[in-house]
Amino acid sequence: MSITISDEQKQLFQDEGYLILPGVIPSEQLEMLREECARFIGLMQMLRRLDTMLLSHEIGIRLHGTTLSQLAEVARPAAKVLKA
Repeated sequence: MSITISDEQKQLFQDEGYLILPGVIPSEQLEMLREECARFIGLMQMLRRLDTMLLSHEIGIRLHGTTLSQLAEVARPAAKVLKA
């Protein structure tokens, strides 16, 4: 497949750092990429929430004099949930 890129498109790429080339990626592959990106974003959001929960829990443990080894006991079940 041969694609001609105009000077205007080249300038857009230089200015904005991206270029839209309709039809270059077949729609089936584009849909697969969108689904994978959505799955990855969902996973990152879940990890961020888990990180926030663990940090909140760690702060609570520190305030109550609990040791870090006890924190590790709390984190292990959470790690199992992520693997599931």
